[in-house]
Amino acid sequence: MLHYLRMKASLFLSLCLLLTCCQPIERYMNWQHYKETAIREGLVPLHPEELYPENPERGYMFDSPVQAGRSIGSDERSRIQQAMQQAAQVQVKRIRAANDDHWCTETTEELLPPVPVSTEMRQLFERWRSAPEWLRLTFHNFDVVGTACTEDHFIFLDASGAELATLKIYALGSVCRPEGQSHYDDMRDKLYKALNIAY
Repeated sequence: MLHYLRMKASLFLSLCLLLTCCQPIERYMNWQHYKETAIREGLVPLHPEELYPENPERGYMFDSPVQAGRSIGSDERSRIQQAMQQAAQVQVKRIRAANDDHWCTETTEELLPPVPVSTEMRQLFERWRSAPEWLRLTFHNFDVVGTACTEDHFIFLDASGAELATLKIYALGSVCRPEGQSHYDDMRDKLYKALNIAY
């Protein structure tokens, strides 16, 4: 009887170990497929653990990554970086769906008052300059039903209020990984925090 119980316990433990090992193996195989197809489509593969360090599960669907990055062109990035360096204030324009319907294409716009560029914001802009690339997130190998009408326009203004450039961040967001950092910055989230505006 004791031998039978030991065998049963051993079998149960083996099964538990097998199940806990399956997820990392499946994720590794899914990552390889995701990586190959993303690169083939001109996208940057992104590990959910680097994208969402506090909640990596947000970047998985059935153990496969579902978001990749589309590089923001060097001309656009240079223009925005230069505007960040010269800006005296930042204004936010929020564009949202007019209602909760997944197919809604009508939008509402809200233009917030300009906020002076703080020391914290200047440090953020400087950190982002060290990132090898800035990326707009996009779904990859994942069908999305409906329309996502969410945009945040961060408008960089000079001291007289003239527009220098605009960083447009769409529904899924934009990210960059500053030099020496192990994870990506959510650029919308960091900008809202630096501006001290509730998102």
